[in-house]
Amino acid sequence: MPLYQLNKSVYLLSPHTEEFIQGLSSNTIHTPHNAFLDIHGKIVVTFGQILRDADHLLFAIEKSFEEKLQNHLKPFLDLSDTELTAEPWFTYFDLEGKSPLEDGDLSIPEKEGRMILSKNKKDAGISQDEFTLWRVKNNIPMQGIDYHHEMLLNVDDVTYVSFTKGCFLGQEIISRVHNKSRPPSKLVVKYLEECTPEEAVKLTSRVKDPDTSKEMGFVFVKNK
Repeated sequence: MPLYQLNKSVYLLSPHTEEFIQGLSSNTIHTPHNAFLDIHGKIVVTFGQILRDADHLLFAIEKSFEEKLQNHLKPFLDLSDTELTAEPWFTYFDLEGKSPLEDGDLSIPEKEGRMILSKNKKDAGISQDEFTLWRVKNNIPMQGIDYHHEMLLNVDDVTYVSFTKGCFLGQEIISRVHNKSRPPSKLVVKYLEECTPEEAVKLTSRVKDPDTSKEMGFVFVKNK
């Protein structure tokens, strides 16, 4: 089954996880995806998550955002008995969502396929180019490649946010944009030939679609 090895770090938040994360994350801990935002509603990190039990939340972020995560959470951790601990998991993307799970493996559903967390090294035969093409064709952007510190709703207004969970850091901006206007831009998949010159130079995860022989990728466009 097709697996791609991800370059992610896995962390554990424990104990009193729900109490700690309630006012900090944009989504609830009972969903597959979440995010930490700054006071302006901009992304610090987005992550896949799995609640092991009421006091143990595992989540996976891109390795290049570890320092940002730690710096963001440190002031809150210092005031709490909740701890952030790095965990030794391998992370994979199961493109078809059908790869057999070994004992102890965990899975997080994605828009297509799923993320697998495993204590064991697996045979991952999908190349980076193959995975990039698959991501683009399935509209699955990645932090650090296709977006960084943008306002959350510019990237996704469904996956990483709950509009009913109550207050959280950055919630005022998110709520105002959601209820009274709309995000000024949105991240979309677009063919290069359809891009303006400004969009063309900002196209990320740029690949050639073998079905059309056209180049395509992710780009932020004005939300009309």
